[in-house]
Order: sequence, then C-alpha cells, then structure tokens
Amino acid sequence: MDGGTHSITFIDMSGLNKDIGSNLLNSVTEQADSVYGWILQALRMTDETDAALSQAPRISVSAPSANVDTIKKLWELKEYGAISSVEYELEKSS
Repeated sequence: MDGGTHSITFIDMSGLNKDIGSNLLNSVTEQADSVYGWILQALRMTDETDAALSQAPRISVSAPSANVDTIKKLWELKEYGAISSVEYELEKSS
C-alpha cells in the first residue's frame, strides 16, 4: 500500500484436494487476520503518538549563554587549583 494504491491478492485453490485446501485456506485466513490486526494496531499507535506529540509542550533550546562560559572558566580555575571548591560554588551561584 504505497502512494495510496491498494494491492489485492487472490489465492486460487480450486486445484487442491478438498481437505488440504480447506486446511490451507484456514491457515492463510488466520495469518491474514493476524497481519491485518498488527497493521490496525500500528496505525492506532501512530495516531496516539501523533496526538500526544501535538499536545506536548514545546521546548526551545537557545544558544549557550555567557553564564555557561563563565561557569566553564570557573571550573577550569578550580581544576587548575586557582580557586577552591567553595569559591567555585559561590561564584557559580552568583
């Protein structure tokens, strides 16, 4: 089912033994019903996911601010030993 076209398959079982044909037809029918059920379930899940995503709040991500650069520099100073952990935390929170 690509591009809006639908495919239909016919199985000609007229040449089979009646008992074998009946069993085969039942098996094929059960498999087709199962596949059809999977397809319906996948479509429902897709619809539910689309609905949930359309209601989800949008999160905007901005470019790193100057604050991030400042914290990075403070971290480097702390790692280098130029400031203590306490000084780092104080400066980071201000």
